[in-house]
Amino acid sequence: MKVKDFFTKELNVIDKSATMYVCGPTVYDDPHIGNIRSVVVFDVLNRVLLLEGKVKYVHNITDIDDKIILKAKELNISEKEVSQKYEKEYISLLKKLNIIMPNNMPKVTDNIDGIISFINEMIKKKFAYEVNGSVYFSIKSIENYGNKGNLLIDQLIDNEKNNDKKNNKDFVIWKKTTEGLNFDSPWGKGRPGWHTECSFFVKDIFGNKGISIHGGGIDLKFPHHINEMAQYEACTKNELAKNWMYVGHVNVDSTKMSKSIGNVVKAKEFIDKYNANVLRMLLISIDYSKPIDLNENVISNAEKSLLKIKNSITKAMVNLSLNSNSSINEKKPSKEMIDLLKNNLDIPSAITFIYKIVKELNQEDSNKRKENLVEEIIANMKLLGFSFKINFNSLKEKVKNAKENSDYQTLDNLKKELIL
Repeated sequence: MKVKDFFTKELNVIDKSATMYVCGPTVYDDPHIGNIRSVVVFDVLNRVLLLEGKVKYVHNITDIDDKIILKAKELNISEKEVSQKYEKEYISLLKKLNIIMPNNMPKVTDNIDGIISFINEMIKKKFAYEVNGSVYFSIKSIENYGNKGNLLIDQLIDNEKNNDKKNNKDFVIWKKTTEGLNFDSPWGKGRPGWHTECSFFVKDIFGNKGISIHGGGIDLKFPHHINEMAQYEACTKNELAKNWMYVGHVNVDSTKMSKSIGNVVKAKEFIDKYNANVLRMLLISIDYSKPIDLNENVISNAEKSLLKIKNSITKAMVNLSLNSNSSINEKKPSKEMIDLLKNNLDIPSAITFIYKIVKELNQEDSNKRKENLVEEIIANMKLLGFSFKINFNSLKEKVKNAKENSDYQTLDNLKKELIL
């Protein structure tokens, strides 16, 4: 089901409420802009969904991982200190990007008992088995493994040869280990497998009936999401999600941005150099499912796009401030804008629609119409998550004082004032 069908059908079925789960970060380092693209895209979707009704949005935090162990050794601090440090950095980044915070951000370490019970349930139902302290999910225990990813089991590559497995394509859901952070379980010391945490969170938080939307980066489709589906649907006999949305990579010179390769641009460094709105524009101005090839032209285009909108609004607001009867008020987003976003989250067309209003604003002479157009642009930009710092009354007072004092230099400066 495409997102456009979701808005017309699914919301009616579930009484104008939506449930959404988006895979979150492994908190061992600062995220790069490729990591952050997914959460920005789903923030726009969340904003559109909230116009329609209620949204229950969950975004997990993976705070147990081999990468966290390695970082702790590198920094000579505990794994908990590493995960807490980078979780705090991640939350700070979301706030800078004006992300509406998810309703729930569960962490693995807070849910070990529940995950162990979930794994026990799979063992009892014969979907999983324990060997030498580790537990594996048997992909042959269900009939439809990989169907939604168009996978043929016989063609799957055995990346990990393991004599404990009944089938080398089975995947671990409890890993026996005494290295790093580990926990007691019925099978001995260990920690949960990565694919199990999200399956558990969906079942624990949303129940057995599945959710409206599940999303993440395209690289999560296999094996992570396929293995999530397998565990959830094995235990509940229900579909995990009605809609799966995948966000494309951010590439550098046609190569996926990756910490392992070292071709990363950290999100917080990008924001410090440019700003959060430029990063948001860069990440949403291309179809969410397609890759972005990062280069100076792409960054420059994002800056120019924002500047074009900034300059038009600034000029209009300064001119409106010269009219003592003018005012700028909160307005709802345009119906056309909302309809574009409901059509499979077509953000590029929504941005083009804003440019159309900007062009009209630049050509408009009527003060009242200018007010309406400025209000419409601001409402539509806010729907895309852009952060505005506008105080029309303050601007109005500054213009009034400058005009009364014949301070034309200040008037010229106010016309250049950045408001985004």
